[in-house]
Amino acid sequence: MGATYTPTYSTLNLRTLQPLTLVVSCTVETQPAHSERVAKAMRHCITTLLREGVTADELERARLPLIQSEEASQVTNAWWLEQLVHAQSNTQFLAGMVDRPSRYRAITSEQLNTFARQLFVDANCCEIHAIPK
Repeated sequence: MGATYTPTYSTLNLRTLQPLTLVVSCTVETQPAHSERVAKAMRHCITTLLREGVTADELERARLPLIQSEEASQVTNAWWLEQLVHAQSNTQFLAGMVDRPSRYRAITSEQLNTFARQLFVDANCCEIHAIPK
């Protein structure tokens, strides 16, 4: 689109809500004049993902950096201290975090595509444009 953008995403797993709630947030910082064009491009990406799905090759290229980053983090004291804070109140938390690289390796593109179709339902999506005055 000919400009610099700062796309980020985050997930929030709301375990205290029933049914279990997962929030996926995709944020892009751009010039206010480009807001609608960027939002349209993001909607197009979701539509394409739902129509075409993620290929095994795309999944592999996305997951490899995650696995490498996670494995590198798990050998640091800082990572362990952060995990122990959460593990004090949730003993299952630590086992899940340590096992993260193998869970990344186990997911298939079919599973990811099924999840995307469940997650990106129009009725569940919300779009917010924060434009300065």
